[in-house]
This record gives sequence, structure tokens and C-alpha cells, in this order.
Amino acid sequence: MKKYSLTVFFSSTGFCKTITHVFEESRDKCLPLGSSFSEKQIPEDSLSNIIVIELKEKHKPQLKQILEIIEGYENSICIIAEPENESLYQYSRNAHFFENIIKLPVSEKEFSIMLELSKERQEKKVLRKKSQLFSAAVNQSANTIIITDPEGKIEFVNPAFEEKTGYTFKEVYGEHTRILKSGEHEIDVYEKMWKIIKMGVKWEGELLNKKKNGELFWEEVTISPIMDENGTILNFLAVKNDISEKKKSGEALLSSKKLLREIMDHVPQFIYVRDLQNRYHHVNKAFADYLGKHPRDIKGKTETELDSPRTAMENSIHEDKMVIEQGKEIHREEKFFDPIENRERYFQYSKVPIALPGTGDAAVLSVWNCVTDQKAIEMKLRDAGEKLLDAQKLAGFGNWSVDFENETAQWTDQMFEQYGLDPANGAPYGKDFYDYIHPDDREQVLAAIEKARNEGYAKYECRALKPDNVITYIEATVKPIKKEGKITGFFGTSLDITSRKNYEEEIIAARKQAIAAAKTKSDFLSVMSHEIRTPLNAIIVMADMLINEAEDPAQKENLEILGFSARDLLSIVNDILDYSKIEAGKLELESIPINARDYLNKIVNTNLLRAQEKGIRLELDFDENIPQVIMGDPLRLGQILKNLISNAIKFTEKGGVKLIIRQQSRDHESCKLYFGIKDTGIGIHADKIESLFEVFTQASSETSRKYGGTGLGLAIVKSLLFMHNSRISVESKPDEGSLFSFEIDFPYRQDEAQKKDEIPERLDSLSLEGYNIMLVEDNVMNIMVAKKIFDKWKCKLHIAEDGYIAMQMATRNDFDLILMDIQMPGIDGFETTRKLRKLSDYYSRVPIFALSAAAPGEVKDSVKEAGMNELICKPFSPKELYRLIKTYLPEPAEIKHTAPAIVSDRQPKPDDGDINIEILVKLSTMLRKQEPSKAISYMENVAKDKSQELESSGLIEIIETINSIIRINKSYIDNKNILIREMMSDLKKSLDELKDKYESKS
Repeated sequence: MKKYSLTVFFSSTGFCKTITHVFEESRDKCLPLGSSFSEKQIPEDSLSNIIVIELKEKHKPQLKQILEIIEGYENSICIIAEPENESLYQYSRNAHFFENIIKLPVSEKEFSIMLELSKERQEKKVLRKKSQLFSAAVNQSANTIIITDPEGKIEFVNPAFEEKTGYTFKEVYGEHTRILKSGEHEIDVYEKMWKIIKMGVKWEGELLNKKKNGELFWEEVTISPIMDENGTILNFLAVKNDISEKKKSGEALLSSKKLLREIMDHVPQFIYVRDLQNRYHHVNKAFADYLGKHPRDIKGKTETELDSPRTAMENSIHEDKMVIEQGKEIHREEKFFDPIENRERYFQYSKVPIALPGTGDAAVLSVWNCVTDQKAIEMKLRDAGEKLLDAQKLAGFGNWSVDFENETAQWTDQMFEQYGLDPANGAPYGKDFYDYIHPDDREQVLAAIEKARNEGYAKYECRALKPDNVITYIEATVKPIKKEGKITGFFGTSLDITSRKNYEEEIIAARKQAIAAAKTKSDFLSVMSHEIRTPLNAIIVMADMLINEAEDPAQKENLEILGFSARDLLSIVNDILDYSKIEAGKLELESIPINARDYLNKIVNTNLLRAQEKGIRLELDFDENIPQVIMGDPLRLGQILKNLISNAIKFTEKGGVKLIIRQQSRDHESCKLYFGIKDTGIGIHADKIESLFEVFTQASSETSRKYGGTGLGLAIVKSLLFMHNSRISVESKPDEGSLFSFEIDFPYRQDEAQKKDEIPERLDSLSLEGYNIMLVEDNVMNIMVAKKIFDKWKCKLHIAEDGYIAMQMATRNDFDLILMDIQMPGIDGFETTRKLRKLSDYYSRVPIFALSAAAPGEVKDSVKEAGMNELICKPFSPKELYRLIKTYLPEPAEIKHTAPAIVSDRQPKPDDGDINIEILVKLSTMLRKQEPSKAISYMENVAKDKSQELESSGLIEIIETINSIIRINKSYIDNKNILIREMMSDLKKSLDELKDKYESKS
């Protein structure tokens, strides 16, 4: 049986597919036998249908009808082949896409079948076109479209999906739609959605999905089931719209509304919106709280429906209607009675016409601010202002202001009173004001105003001239008045300070008197210190020397009593002078190395004799952990301990006294030492302890009479401990004894101990032989004592009674060391030292020791500034003086005495020096005794008696020296009375005449 075939090619997805129908001669239908061509990819715009027919000529009339049907298909081609001539007819533009043309013979019957087939194709063509329209609509839609199978696996997506999500069709084909899940939704959202669509019901909602790049976006989603005629779900169609921007706008709007609500609910002002029917459309929390309601209970209700004791007044309701009807806003302040607080409340409010959202109905927006508290403050300020004005009147304060724009000035009544002007005439403006300022103060006032202009404020004082020429002292302030950054005037205050100025002048005068009195007291203390301690120094030193020399025990005992009494007297004097210095703030503490053990042993030994005389014990209980060398003021610490030990011995008749020293604490720099003075004496009643430390006070008058004393010792102890940042504690029981204790912090030196050479006990065993020492001292007793000491030391001591003589002697001798008294007539020890230091290079290095009866703190700075090496306080210990001298001087064999430091150009005769010195000493003595007439007579006698022995130049040299003395002492002389000045003037005149006389002879 002969077979014929009809092959149809079609493609809708870009792939060529074939169906081959085989026709048999004996049958009326075609049988599908399978594909006769392999699938081949062709371009997207390629053929959809290819029909290949082998046809006889007689069929050609009917072919046109077939072609019209076939040509209706888009992208189709029909190829007709004739077996007889094997010619090929092409009726389409796209035949070139195929390499092979199939030619098959077709019978009449087959052609009829093919014609029927063509009609069927035409119907499918219409359906295909509709499908193409749907496909175009889907592909060109801006909405995202997804088609899935019933399980949610993706079978189709449109280009909008690819553009929106970043996924291609190939990437998502066969994937589940969960590929788009953001993870931001709860799982029950998806469960509800699937439950609905699987019931065949459409689902609509909003989902937050995720793109391929991880970016989240919102979509409005509609999912519709696709079902067959039996209601079976074949697919799901999802149409989605991107609403991210809409969401953002909505969220922003929602946030704005929420923020506005938050603001309105947190402001203290009352806010409400009410319509013409007096119905509330909106209220904030503050207003709701005021009414005692919740905002939701107020909205939609009228005033009468609220049933609140706090309701708006009738006039407020009337105002709301007026604002709505007239369309004008109002701003007012009203006072209302609050029935709950039972008081009046003040409100400032604004009412503005508005249109209600949605309906556009007219309404009023009202904002109320409670200013009750501000009103109360204003009232208080008003009252305070009135009181301030009253106070200013009482205090004499005046206010003033100047207005540049209006060229006016405003004064209060006090201003007119201060300047003596009549208020009826008005306040002076501009230059007129300065007519009432003292001429000497006008520039100062102008400068103050300029300062206020530049700095914003100024204060000044001036004198006001009243019309009656009475002067008033004014203290004024000024500050600029500004408008928009520009100074438009000044404002200020004015106070009459005349009384204060007068009082200040009195205070200044009193202060000057007090300073003068303090200086007088200080000078007196200095003089007393010198004048009292100087003779005591002689007594004590001489007693020590005599004790050292005495062989007779009875004589030695008498001398010891003398020395002991002298030291007691010195102690009393020291107490009086030291307390005065403490009061005057003249006392200072030193910080020098102290060998703690040795020092405290000496303190005890100094008082041991007195204890032994009373038959009581005196013991030292010393903590061996204490550093060997501490830094402190040995003199003041000694005063504290000696006073306390002396008191303890004085008031103890049996038993003993113990000095206890303990180390309380210690670090790498300092240690805290405890000092306790414990006795078994008479004790003190508790109510008397505080008074012990008052000046000139003892426990009782009976105690004072029985035991004696100045009553200054403990007062000084208290003051000295205060200077050490310490305080004294007292524990005592009558008839049992007392414990006085205190603590002091001392810096210490672990690696340094006081190094002292061993000094023999007897003075005559010491030697300074070979040394030349000059003593500059005007006190005869001190000179005598010094001579005795230095004679025992086999030292040559040269005496200069004052600074002038010392200078003369220094020009002719090179002394190894100089002892310089500080307080001397004429030039003092400080000035003499300064002159000696400038005398020569030799004397710039010579050791100079200052001798002073003053306390070290008073003179130590001056001693250092003058160039002195050491300070020796009177009374001094000869052994300590010896030790100090040996510290500075080399052995005598090492000393090389040089020629005189100053040599005159004209060499004098051998006796010139002696004559000059003799004359100079006598003249200097006469000048010190303020006897210029004797000096003149003496000079005249010298001129007569020595005229043969002296060259004129020698006398002229003496005259020049005396003139120098007068010049140096000019300030001293000028401070004395007029008579002395005249006498000194006469002396100078006579000396000048003598000088002229002998110069003419030469």
C-alpha cells in the first residue's frame, strides 16, 4: 500500500517542532507516525507553521482557498511541490531558514483531508491571535506577573518581574515562590494566604519581598486560581504592584501624624477643635486632663454632654462661633474661676478658624496657655520692684537712662537729690549733665561710658557738683541699651557714697596710725631684744667663763647660780619678746638638720640640774626607730619642750618627769613624731585646762603666787605648735599628775648625720693662735667678753667700734675673719658688710659672721642679702662660736697675709696712720655723741698742735674723711632736731674752711 505524508512545522517558543501525518490510500484519515525531522532552534521571529504539499495540476484551483487559510497564520510558509515538473512554488518570505524542502505526492483524497485540516487551522489561528494578544499584554505589563503550578512552583514570569526582582526566567523557572520571601512576615501570614487560594478564592494583600540583591520592597499582591471546567486548580496567577514609595509616603505621613499627636499631647497648653454645634472634634491630653476626662470620651460630644465641673464659659462658646462665622482669629487674655481649685486662673488663648479634614466643615482651633503662675510671679516682681524702689530710696540709689533717639534723659528722685537739682526742671541731657561733674572727673566718666559701649558694662566713681558747690561722691554703673544690635541709649545706677568715702579716709588714717604703731612696736621689740639680750649675753658668757676657770667649789656653785638666774631671766625675756613677735607675725620657722638623739639628750640635760635640786627624776624615753637626722627648727622645738619640761618640774614635788618620744608613722620623706611630757605633779582640774593656754593665765592665783612664772609659756607653746600645724593635748588628774602631748611631722635625712668635731670641755684648751680676727662692736661689755674669750684662744682680736673704723682698719689689714654686730650707730652691720665686700677682691671672700640679739627669723634674709656667711645669735656659746670659726678658717700655717688692700698714692709718714686713726676715732665718737662743737674745737687744736708734724695733705685727707661721715649720716642727722642739723652744718662749714686754708698753703 502506497503511503503519503504531510509534515507540519510549528514553533511558539523558539524551538522548531514537527508532526508528520502519513496518509494511506485505503483510509480517509491520517495516522501520526512521529517526528520525521529533528528539533532545531531557530530565531524568535522565525516561522510558526510550515506546510509542505506535493500537488497535481488539477488541484491548483482549490489551492488558493487552502493558501488563504494557511496564510492567515503569522510567520507561516506553505510550500507546494509538483511531481511532474518538480518545480517549487514559494508563497512566503521566510523559506530561506530551511535547508531541505520535502516533496511528497498527494492524492485527491489526501488533498480533501488536507483542506479539512486547513479549516481547522484557521480556527486555531483566531485562538492563537487572542493568545498572542494576552501574551503581549502580559509581557508589556508594568505589573509583575507570575504563573505557578498548584504547588507554587514558577512556570512563567513576565519581563516586569525580571526587571523588578533582578531574576531571569531561567533562574526562577521551577523554583518555589518562597525565593522572594523577605523573612519579615510571620509564618501565619503565608499560611492564611495559601489556605485561601487553595480554596479557589482570590487573595489580596501586601507583602514585603526581597530582590535578588537582597533589597527589600513592598508589593500589593493579587493571587487568582486558574481552574478547568471541573474546578480543578491548574495554576495560580499572581499580579503584583510595587508600592514601596507609597509605603514610605504612608509611613512618613503616619509618623508625622504620630509626631504631631505626641507634640500636642505633651505640650502644657490646652488645644481643642470645635464646630458650630459646639461639638469637639479633637482635644489634646492636657485639655482632657483639665476636664478630668480621657480624649476619646470628649471627642464627638458637646460642652453640655461632658458633665465636667470645668467647662468653657458661655463667652468662650460665643467667641468660638464668632471666629467660625467671621473667619477672623483672636488673641486674648482672660481670668476664669476654677471650681475644683477654688481660685481664679489666668489664661492667654488664641482662636483660629479652620476647615475640618474630610468634610471641609467650618470649625475653630483654640490654644489655651495657663499663665496663672506667671501672673503670680509678675505680681511678686511688681511688688518687689516697688520694694526695690523703696529700698533704693532708703539706700540712696538712683536710676537714670538716656535715649539717643528722643534726645531725652530720665532720672529718679534720688538722682535729683544726689546732684542737688529740681525735678521740675527735668533731667539734664548730653553736655548739660557734665556741668554737674567735677572738672577733674569728667574724662574718667567719659572713659567709663566708652568702656560700657565696647564691653557692655562699666563702673566708676566721680564727684558731683551741686549748684551750691557742695561736693557729693558718687558710685555709678552704666550699660548700653540696644535695639537690633544698635546702641540707642544708656542705663545706669547712681549711689551717694559720700559717707563711705569719709569713713574710708578715716580708715586709711587709722590704718596708717596702726601701721605706724605696729612699726613702733616692731622697732621697740627689736631695740628691746638687742638692749636686753646684749647685757644678758655678757653676764651668761662671763659666768660660763668664770665657772670654767673656778677652782673653789663654793665659788663655782655661786657662779652656777648666777648663770642659772641669768638664763632664767633670759627665758622670761624671750617669752615676752617671742610672744610679741608671734602676735605681730614676725616669727618664722627654720628647717635645718637636727640629730634627734643628741638634741633631745641636751634638752633633758639642760633641765636636769633643776630636777635634781628638787629631788625628782628627769628621764628620756626615746624610740630608737626614729631617723637619726630630722629637719626642723631646733630653737622653736626647744622652746616648746623646755617650756613643758620646765612647767612639769616646777609643779612636781615628788616622783619625776619623763620626756617620751615615739615614731607614729613614716614614709620615704617624712615621719610623724609623738612628744609626751608626763609628770607626777599636782595635776590640773578639768575646768581649768582650757585657760592654761591663755596669755598671763595660770591654773589658779595660788599657783601663781607659789610657783611664779609669767603665764606666757604655754601660750607660746600653743602658738608655736600652731605654726607646726599641730595642737597640744592635755590629760590630767588633780594630785596624780599630767600628760602634755603633741605630734609633729618632720622631714628626715637617712644618709646624713650632724658631724661635729669633738670640742674640749675647757675653753683654755682651745686655740685660734695665728689668726687675725676683727670684731666690729660698739658695746663695751660685749667687747670685754670677746677679748677674754679670744685671749684664752690665743687669737689676735682687733676691735672696731663702728663701721667707719672697720672700713679704715680693713684698708690696712687683711683679717682672716670678721665678727660684725648688726645694730650699730652710723652705718649698721649690713651696710658695713656691703661696703667691705666691694673694698677688694680679698674682702669679697673673707668670712663675715653677723652678731645679733634679734631672733634669727627677723634678720636671716637681711644677713644673706648683705653677703654675710653666718648668723650668731646672742647670747652665744663660746664653744659653738669656736666650732663655727674653725669650720671657715684654714690652719694658720696656710694663711698668707698680703699687702694692704688699699694703698694711698702718697705714702704717709710712719706715724701718719696712727695719727689719722686716732683723730678719726675721736671725731667719730664726738659725732655719735652729737657734740659737733667739741669736734670743731678738737680739729682746731689738732691743726695747731700737729701743724709741724703733718703735711697739709694729711689733714686734708682727715677733713675729707669727716665730710664723708657727714654725708653718710645725712639721713640720720636729718631725722633729728633742727639744733643738731645746724650744729652739723656749722661743723661742715668749719671743715670746709680748714680745707681751703690748708689747700692754699699747699
